[in-house]
Amino acid sequence: MKSDKVVGRLKKKDRIYFVKYRGLSHLHNHWVNEIQLIKEALKQLFNFKKKLRRGNVSKFNLEWDEAHWLIQKKPLISPKHPDK
Repeated sequence: MKSDKVVGRLKKKDRIYFVKYRGLSHLHNHWVNEIQLIKEALKQLFNFKKKLRRGNVSKFNLEWDEAHWLIQKKPLISPKHPDK
């Protein structure tokens, strides 16, 4: 079976999902194509599609793609002189 088989109106290689990774903040959410999800998270994709068919999943809202504020910002590198 070719990976670009037409499913509905979109080909599998053209379907993308907005992914939230467990253990990471929402700032790390990003779009992942279906082929990559099949390789890395087949079980999670299967479970998501099952919930979607049942109507148990919220549809994506474009407002969710943008961070509006940060609760706390941590420095990536600790400062050498914290009193400055």
